[in-house]
Amino acid sequence: MPKKVKDTLRPYLFHGVDLNYEEDGNQATSECPFCGAEKFSVKIATSEFRCWSCDVVGNAKTFMTQLYDHSDRNTNDYEELARDRGLGSETLMHWGVARSIVSGNWLVPGYSAGRELSQVYKYTEGKKRLLLPTPTFGHGLHGLNWYNLDCEVVYLCEGPWDAMALWQALGKTKETQNGMIPTANREASMLSGACVLAVPGCDVFSDTWLPLFRGRSVCVMFDSDHPREHPKTGKFGEAAGFRATKKLVSRLRGADVPPSDTWYLRWGSQGYDPERPSGTDVRDVLRDGKVESLAGLLSMVEKAPAEWGKKSSSAEKGAEMECIPCQSYRRLVTAWKMALKWTDGLDHALVIMLASVASVKTVGDQLWIKVIGPAACGKSTLCEALSVNKEYIVAKSTIRGFHSGFRIDGGSEEDHSLASKLYDKTLITKDGDALLQSPNLPMILSEARDLYDCTSRTHYRNSVSKDYEGVRFTWLLCGTSSLRSIDQSELGERFLDCVIMEKIDTELENEVLWRVGNRAARNLSIEADKDTKRYHDPELDKAMQLTGGYVDHLRRHVAGAMVILETPEWAIKQCILLGKFVAYMRARPSFRQEETAEREFGARLVSQLVRLAGCVAFALNRTKVDGIVMARVKRVAMDTARGQTLLIALHLHRAGRDGSEFQALRLGVAGTEHNTKSLLRFLRKISVVEQFTSEQRGLKGRQKYRLTQQLQDLCDEVMEIT
Repeated sequence: MPKKVKDTLRPYLFHGVDLNYEEDGNQATSECPFCGAEKFSVKIATSEFRCWSCDVVGNAKTFMTQLYDHSDRNTNDYEELARDRGLGSETLMHWGVARSIVSGNWLVPGYSAGRELSQVYKYTEGKKRLLLPTPTFGHGLHGLNWYNLDCEVVYLCEGPWDAMALWQALGKTKETQNGMIPTANREASMLSGACVLAVPGCDVFSDTWLPLFRGRSVCVMFDSDHPREHPKTGKFGEAAGFRATKKLVSRLRGADVPPSDTWYLRWGSQGYDPERPSGTDVRDVLRDGKVESLAGLLSMVEKAPAEWGKKSSSAEKGAEMECIPCQSYRRLVTAWKMALKWTDGLDHALVIMLASVASVKTVGDQLWIKVIGPAACGKSTLCEALSVNKEYIVAKSTIRGFHSGFRIDGGSEEDHSLASKLYDKTLITKDGDALLQSPNLPMILSEARDLYDCTSRTHYRNSVSKDYEGVRFTWLLCGTSSLRSIDQSELGERFLDCVIMEKIDTELENEVLWRVGNRAARNLSIEADKDTKRYHDPELDKAMQLTGGYVDHLRRHVAGAMVILETPEWAIKQCILLGKFVAYMRARPSFRQEETAEREFGARLVSQLVRLAGCVAFALNRTKVDGIVMARVKRVAMDTARGQTLLIALHLHRAGRDGSEFQALRLGVAGTEHNTKSLLRFLRKISVVEQFTSEQRGLKGRQKYRLTQQLQDLCDEVMEIT
């Protein structure tokens, strides 16, 4: 009876590693696929591997990627496969096809929506020629390694061989007034401004890939499959390729931001060509390499019928606000001042939120912001204004988890999880206080910490695994000061804080209430109308629409702006000081253990603050990080540092080297005796505070507390930042 194969070992066995193991064993051993030594072992429970000779380590995923990298570097002869597939060696090399150093099979890479290697397919030539995915890793898109973010047209083929054939033909052909002619200049060819991608099969498509096609003209080019007779009913169903084409067009059109146009390869009136063999594909048509063949293929491309996945009208759904183009922060603020009482706190919060939105695609630690303020201070209005832009913002009132919603149905993936919708976007939660009441809060925060690093892996109880890779997104979590109870500093806090309002100012409140009362009286004569898109008074509507337009401007131009942005050395040094200061001030005694006391390392905070400075400058239409920008960055740093630790540090900083007695310190920070003593013990352990005996002539010295010299100096430098 054959041994039962563990899921953790399947990727290794699939790629030809001859593992020796027992069903109830802990380790599987083999010859190392990289160095050949008999010292390769795999932990069966976790899939982690190590070669004790060449010292390569990792898990099943890293094994797959390292195997592909080694194979790709060692492949230089494509002649055999080129003849078999009717493709050029240069094309196969460009698309990353490689011969496995272990099994000798040809390997074809697949990529995640973040354009990272996520799957390696094995080409087999038995009774049928198949392209099989590495077990347990889902599917990937072919061709994303060369995806052009500025392309206007995307051809989406069924299988990588078709995509390679089309890419090859387009790159050798250019359009002229007299028709298509051959060219040796790829820059002048039909491939310029176009991209060719491939799904692994006509029924395989992940919603995580949808953002790749937004705003582009997409042409689906699936095979000409003949209808098959049902074995029981004897009836002929719809052609598989045609059915899959309609389904995919429907999904593309149903995306949050759909393609600008959707086209398809029309083989015939019923979706197939009865004169050609069943399964005829793009590669079959282009096999002779003639320009006329490409012209004939493209002549069969037609616009997809409107009834394929037609979206409901605005009258049925309720019309959405449209973004008004805006490229000037000054113009945006002017509109807000016309709409409501524009305070310094709201201005600060808007800039920081816009900076977070702008930072999504820039490399580095992500800018997650907690926007904190009392109820009705305007934070929800800012959230709704940013959410007018549906292309770059995902607004969710409640969060029950980032992973739930993924399922596999009939071999195709249906991913309705929140994580799948966050690629390259900003998540806005305008009522973060409700999150505190969720029984799933620990799980939500755990999944969020995982996703912060752009990669998250989960396993469901139905034995289905799902990996999310390249998930770059920012999170704006808004609420009252209760959000400070989400204290994850011991686990490495990911959020920076932005406080809109310190406390409710009576004079300001009276002025705001007067404006609100007058606006309410004026608006009695205005009827909310979904067809005219009027939800608020006209001034507020305009400010919100301009905000949506400004978000669009920031996201589309951030890459170019960061190239010319100047960040002086003094600004970087200030960010380093602030990052180190926050790392000390955000430290808290552990709720989980008492053996050690430690604070977080300041590297992430410094990275976040430097990136925040650059993105704030961009949001303010500046080309240099200057004093005005750094003042906002310091404000965020001090907001993030808030808490009893900061109060103690500021009290002792004012006391200087003379220090402060315990009772004076406790009263100064308004803390209880027990909590203050506990916190002081912790701060002594992490070298923030030191205890000493004061010297008094003729009297017994008293016990006092003061900042350590390094913290006193650090506070001096931070306070000098203006």
